[in-house]
Amino acid sequence: MQTITLQNIMIRITTLITLILVLNINGQNISLDTNFDTNGIKKISVNGEVDNLDFFDFDNNTFLIFSKIYYASSAIENLIYKLNTDGSLDNSFGTSGKLILPAYSSSFRIYKQSNNKILVAFSYVLSMGQPNNQQAILRYNPNGSLDTTFGINGELRVDIINGINSSEFGNDQLILMSDNSFLISDTQRFIKYTADGTIDNTYGTNGVINANNLGNMTNSFDGNLFFYNSLNIEKMDYDGNFINLFGTNGSYSFPTQNYYLLKTNIAKTSFMELENIPTKFYDLNSNGTLNNNFNSVGSIDLTTDNNSLEYYNNFTYENGIFYFVGYTATENPFIVCYDETGKIIKLNNLESYKESLISSGSYTSIMIKDNYLYVCGDEFNTTNNEWSFIVAKYNFSTLSTEQFEYKNKMTYQNPIGNELKINSGDKIEAIEIYNLVGKKVLFSDTNLVDTSCLEEGVYLATVKFKNNKQQTIKILKK
Repeated sequence: MQTITLQNIMIRITTLITLILVLNINGQNISLDTNFDTNGIKKISVNGEVDNLDFFDFDNNTFLIFSKIYYASSAIENLIYKLNTDGSLDNSFGTSGKLILPAYSSSFRIYKQSNNKILVAFSYVLSMGQPNNQQAILRYNPNGSLDTTFGINGELRVDIINGINSSEFGNDQLILMSDNSFLISDTQRFIKYTADGTIDNTYGTNGVINANNLGNMTNSFDGNLFFYNSLNIEKMDYDGNFINLFGTNGSYSFPTQNYYLLKTNIAKTSFMELENIPTKFYDLNSNGTLNNNFNSVGSIDLTTDNNSLEYYNNFTYENGIFYFVGYTATENPFIVCYDETGKIIKLNNLESYKESLISSGSYTSIMIKDNYLYVCGDEFNTTNNEWSFIVAKYNFSTLSTEQFEYKNKMTYQNPIGNELKINSGDKIEAIEIYNLVGKKVLFSDTNLVDTSCLEEGVYLATVKFKNNKQQTIKILKK
């Protein structure tokens, strides 16, 4: 008689998933989660002007906030705080939850290697345009101490040959690979480093590939890279070759010359104009054409809510919803939502949610975590002339939806072995498998994928159907 074990059950189990796409969300309830810090809002006094506070989702129970601070004395400070999901500081990190970085001039971005070590990447050390300038990448241990095994005493310096990859508009300073190695760039070359900050001599010529690019880099999450400036987006592979199936010979031209914020994930590539009112927002197909399923033309003028909204700072996309944040004409932070067809989703029956508990401030970043909506930004207290970091946590629930119109049943084994086979009521056009850093590792134009070459671990499989729907599922390779 065969012994039945939990592992056998897990391997043999057939998973039945019902996918339901809500075609039109009419509205959402939004309210502060009063269990988070003080009535749903965390304030950290910083005594200097805050420059675009941002999030990094660290693990299940914690997240990082980070920003540059400008002081009246012209001094600057680069700070990271680690918070628990209840709003308290994680005192095991840095000094009572706070980490002070080197006072380098540029903005910076954060990345996490699979061992929970933190890479902090500055686009330049001195003021922009100064000779002998350098990029700087530092690595910190999970507790916030400098990891001196990385680079030289914890820091890697890279000479800037010609032009920088600026992080001013939220783009990446480096692309982190699944093996914790990483790729950086200036406007003329790609450079690859191993996980510990030494040059990867197996890449190009002594770790370098010469490739002219537009400077601002971000991950395309399909194993390629986007570069952009105020005129164009270019898509290239890791060897500097254009992806000619994107746009025109690998390039998409912005509708007008402007500053843009480009955001990508596995499901979406979208961009937003900065410094214009009304603010125009665009959604792209994967081939570099406007997505005509979004507002029929691929773009929309974001609401001004009767001219009460002053500036859109940032956006993100999650589960069929675009979330936008900024500040109003009366300097209250706001949140605005649209569905993926370009229709506004009313919040508490209004076109925007304005946070009345923050009297003079702005939301600058947004994150969806554990079905809660987190936003961060800054507040200026006009009474004592004091700046604060602001983090707010919101409950976010559906008010009403139109009829569910699309249902699909899929069956597949999970965990998988040497193949992934998906049976579906709708015809499958393709299956794409990604690792957890967003690189596409396998592709099949049938319902069967040979996964024998995959290492053990967790992957994402995007299933594309012939009816133009798609769904991403998580799979475990044993």
